[in-house]
Amino acid sequence: SINSQSDKLVISYFFPLKVFGYYSMVSVLAQIPVLVTVPLASFVFPILSKFAVKEQDKITFLSVFQKFSFLLNLVIIPLSIVVCFFSLELLLVWAKNAIEVNLYDDLSLLLVSLTIGSLFLAIQFPFYYVLLAKSRTKYTVYQGIVQISIGVPLLVLCAKYYGLKFVGIPWIIINCFAFFYLGYICIKKF
Repeated sequence: SINSQSDKLVISYFFPLKVFGYYSMVSVLAQIPVLVTVPLASFVFPILSKFAVKEQDKITFLSVFQKFSFLLNLVIIPLSIVVCFFSLELLLVWAKNAIEVNLYDDLSLLLVSLTIGSLFLAIQFPFYYVLLAKSRTKYTVYQGIVQISIGVPLLVLCAKYYGLKFVGIPWIIINCFAFFYLGYICIKKF
């Protein structure tokens, strides 16, 4: 919960309320890959759990994981690409053209960076649920602690020195590293 709210605390501290409102709108749009992933993952998790316990179900477990990952990537990668390529158009439709012209570039770049970070978060879900099904939650706890200890200072640094358009960079960094970390753990263990 700290990880999910720290960006809002930092943005509200460094930027005016109007910019915070724009950031909130952009962050909701950028969460589209995650919002699509959560119901899919909730559907697949009981199936993964069912096949996680018995050694003879190892092949079925792997098959479910592979199909889940493939389906997930098939849906969220193109969706993320669309959000990135049409970021300004999505913002203008959502805000009914009420965004100041001087903020177009900043908000568009912010939406792209937050969407890329959300894509990396969304493609972590299969690994996360594999670890959860196998009762190996300590890795995600470690991940969360590292993400907070690196992500929040990076976010403060970007907000303070580089402005609104670059506050999405820490989101990409922590979720990219988390994806590779969880992927490595799952491949190594299972």
